Amino acid sequence: MKNMIKKIASVAMAFTLLGAGTTVAKNVNPKSDNTLVASAACQYHDGSIKNGKRIVNYYTENGYKKCRSCGQVTGQVYCSGHSWETTGVGAWHNRQYKGIEYMAPLNFYRVYTEERNVTHTCRKCGAKKTMKVTRTLKYELNGRLFYNSMPDGGK
Repeated sequence: MKNMIKKIASVAMAFTLLGAGTTVAKNVNPKSDNTLVASAACQYHDGSIKNGKRIVNYYTENGYKKCRSCGQVTGQVYCSGHSWETTGVGAWHNRQYKGIEYMAPLNFYRVYTEERNVTHTCRKCGAKKTMKVTRTLKYELNGRLFYNSMPDGGK
């Protein structure tokens, strides 16, 4: 009986070591999660002390603190009031023809819409938000631009 248990244990260990154990476990119970995640603690998360002063050892990205040494997220930056600045403006794309518009007296215009992504970043905490901006363009029938809803670029 002892030999039988040893053989079963050795086969189970072989499956686990070869990675087949995960496949067998997923086939038996597909909703289970048998993944092990390990992360080593970084001694520099809270910063080092130099000349009696604690040096901040993180940078902010999307509102979270990330350790400069290991790159792990170490916490969230809380911002009392965001101070947004425009950091990224994409090109206008996805032009769509909306139709012909009539304005008195006897003026016809071809109407188009375009959109682009604009990214804003908080100066204090580094949080980012991206929004889609849409503009309307009206062209005279001879091709001249008559109306642009965002002539300055719409930042």
